[in-house]
Amino acid sequence: MALSKRLCVAADFVRDGVFVVDVGTDHAYLPIELARRGRVRGILACDIVEGPLENARKNISAVGLDSIIKLRQSDGLSRVEPHEADDIIIAGMGGDLIARIIAAAEWVKEGRHNLILQPVTSADDLRDWLCDNGFQIAAERAVLDSGRLYTVMLVSYSGERRQYGPEYRYIGEISGATADGRDYMMRQAARLRRHANSLSNAAAVHPEAEQLMLTADIIERKARCGE
Repeated sequence: MALSKRLCVAADFVRDGVFVVDVGTDHAYLPIELARRGRVRGILACDIVEGPLENARKNISAVGLDSIIKLRQSDGLSRVEPHEADDIIIAGMGGDLIARIIAAAEWVKEGRHNLILQPVTSADDLRDWLCDNGFQIAAERAVLDSGRLYTVMLVSYSGERRQYGPEYRYIGEISGATADGRDYMMRQAARLRRHANSLSNAAAVHPEAEQLMLTADIIERKARCGE
């Protein structure tokens, strides 16, 4: 029942002494790890279908943590009350689905909740959505897990719509100070260059291709400087 590296990073973002909600808990590996660390007051593990919840129930009972981890069938946060959550983890889903889950729970805009988000796809789109809707990414870490690079975001609501550089949607708050961070940034830059080249091949002059190349340059510079 070893926790994956990406979920370990998500666990590290959880504050001490809080109530945690884990959305899409599956086998409840993350709630079990948090309970074992002894840092949280309680955990509500949610999933949309009963099957994963039954697997979670068996795993929780096997390690004797029924008193601290409670289970609930819920579509996203639809059956979670604001007072039941301080830190909310939404991991292992596409960025578009994560955005829909957050958007459907207006109460997360109270400002006191931390959102710990781990998209497996569409991280760029999720960053755009967060920025456009008044959420701030306070911290972000890249992590290599089973040969694939993921990002984990620590997010809260401020109501402000800040302006960011063109590179932000691709790297957010990820820093080149770590090996995984540099690798993530360099891969994003390479992806942008491939896209720019494909656009240039389709048209003699393509303004978007030029902008993508400039953005790739910014990302590569930040990665090499450890920013």
